[in-house]
Amino acid sequence: MRVVGHRNTVPAIIAALGGPAVAAITDDDYSQLYLLWLGAGPPRLLTAKY
Repeated sequence: MRVVGHRNTVPAIIAALGGPAVAAITDDDYSQLYLLWLGAGPPRLLTAKY
């Protein structure tokens, strides 16, 4: 499953899926990439910049 959101929805989407808290994303930040793995065990979040 892939979920795409805007800067003001991504932290809430990650939290709703059981992921950890994510800092707010500013209007001019287009370099963040969040990958959330769901499955056996707790959700795992990878944060990257491109």
